[in-house]
Amino acid sequence: MVTKNETEATAGAHHDRMTAFKSKLLSSHPEKAVFGAIDVGTECYWWDYGLLSLYQKNNMLALDDTEEAASLRAYLRIPEDRAQSSELGNDVQVTNGSVVLASVVKEGEIDHTIASRVVTGKCDAHGASRTLVPVRPRSRGCLLINVTARSIKARNCVIYNVVDDSEDGLVLPDGAVLTNVFVPGREKLVQSSSTTTDGGKVFKVRLTPNPFSFEGVYKMNQSTDVKEAYKLGAEAHADLAKELNAGGGEGGSRVFIAKAISVEAGWFLQCFRELEVRAPHHSTRRVPVRRRRRDLAALPS
Repeated sequence: MVTKNETEATAGAHHDRMTAFKSKLLSSHPEKAVFGAIDVGTECYWWDYGLLSLYQKNNMLALDDTEEAASLRAYLRIPEDRAQSSELGNDVQVTNGSVVLASVVKEGEIDHTIASRVVTGKCDAHGASRTLVPVRPRSRGCLLINVTARSIKARNCVIYNVVDDSEDGLVLPDGAVLTNVFVPGREKLVQSSSTTTDGGKVFKVRLTPNPFSFEGVYKMNQSTDVKEAYKLGAEAHADLAKELNAGGGEGGSRVFIAKAISVEAGWFLQCFRELEVRAPHHSTRRVPVRRRRRDLAALPS
């Protein structure tokens, strides 16, 4: 933390706080152990999500046709056809290895994109154009996670936990990063950046047009009731999904709304599962995952 311009006092206080948390956790659950980093040798994969560039790069890996990508999909239990628990309109095109999970999309094209828990009327999400980039870099592509909007138009973007009820929908520039932060007692925060921005270097800087710096949001969340925050977010997603289906066919409306609600209902459990398999220590900046390919068959079903 000192290398990131924090003081010795702040770094020490953080260490003491996390040490106390660990001691309390273990004393409350003496039968449990701490999930930590271990030496698994050199024949393994390393997928780091601690920086935006790595988060995008190693998530987009799931679209590749390599042995490593197949290992990642197996580890995350992504089916061979790369689609699961989704409702797509008859005219929706899913191209260039895209992955679609727990999503509802009525029309559009999902191209070189990962769409997880996306609910929208129209989605035009694209990765790097083959005419401009002959070989698609792993980090180029659209990453849509927990997004509800009337429509989505994005290329090489990262959109995370966003509820957008504007009539025009989400229309983002190439390489945009967008997220919403739900804080009890406040209006929804809209924070944006770009895939070429190093969040570590601008952590304390308020980027235009953001209402807070990333550090400001981090400090605000230290006193936030996490359950209430997730509840606010889930309600916002479900409310907009319901509105999107107003006036539609009764059957389609039921599917659209039920899908959104069922997705949100499993959100807490999924969060804990991700923490269980992805967090080897208490750092919020680096979350490595290691897994040997030969161990994949041993994963519980």
